[in-house]
Amino acid sequence: MDQILSLHERLINAGYPDAVAALPRVKVFREQWDLLKIYVHERIELTLSYVDFHKVTQKVGCPDRCNLTFGMNGAGGLRGSNV
Repeated sequence: MDQILSLHERLINAGYPDAVAALPRVKVFREQWDLLKIYVHERIELTLSYVDFHKVTQKVGCPDRCNLTFGMNGAGGLRGSNV
């Protein structure tokens, strides 16, 4: 991403007229990229938390004694039943 921004700046400095016109698109692309990085980071953290929880339940033998089922609800969080 940084290379794209750097390239865009070099094109502007070189005097390419289309580079100036592309500036709003580059800014939108950068904002979308930053949001995507945040979402991916949050998903990774959520997944790691879920894996940690699963490991704990295995240590205490809960999968053998409990009927745990997990899925994703519409809000993107975990929902559990029979917990």
